[in-house]
Amino acid sequence: MYTIKILTHRIRLDDGHVMPDWEDVPDEDPEYLETRAKEIKAQIRNGEYDTENYAIRMRRSPKELHLNDVVTKTGRVW
Repeated sequence: MYTIKILTHRIRLDDGHVMPDWEDVPDEDPEYLETRAKEIKAQIRNGEYDTENYAIRMRRSPKELHLNDVVTKTGRVW
């Protein structure tokens, strides 16, 4: 079955530790899978996947392409 995983970074807000992660795109309706993936990517960019302890951001390479919009509790900008 065709699935999509959106590669992300999980950034711990306590100390800025970065962990690779991913978000699965639910495949309830395969016809709209790509559209749903674009919606989830937009939600990640808008910070809708963030929690109290973690920021979730799109994984990009090189690091200079990151949005640099996460400020950890130590004041580090990521």
